[in-house]
Amino acid sequence: MTEIHRLSPDYAAASHEVDADWAAVAAAGFRSVVNHRPDHEDGPHQPSAAEIGERVRAHGLAYAHQPVADLGFGADEVQALRELLATLPGPVLAFCRSGRRSTRLYEAVLNGLPPPEPEPEVVWLA
Repeated sequence: MTEIHRLSPDYAAASHEVDADWAAVAAAGFRSVVNHRPDHEDGPHQPSAAEIGERVRAHGLAYAHQPVADLGFGADEVQALRELLATLPGPVLAFCRSGRRSTRLYEAVLNGLPPPEPEPEVVWLA
């Protein structure tokens, strides 16, 4: 993990590095990890959700995979995270490529707000 951003006493978001130090995450007091990255989002060098889950659980942490597309999320994803947070032991560390999806999704859950509109796709004209 690069930088961990505490959004509340029970939830933090971070960007994911391929060789994350899950022992350090556990030592920092986290009890659960939520992976918001779809499998192979960055190509074949990215470990699968199952591989990450094995590594995380090897350090005594609970693990959940909730893949969220990079271009946005909807009410179903907000509700799914709500349910995960109600069942996973806290504090929870959630991660995605940059930490942004995990942050925005939690903000939608925390504030009871509808999910944000997806950002428009940039189309370059030749």
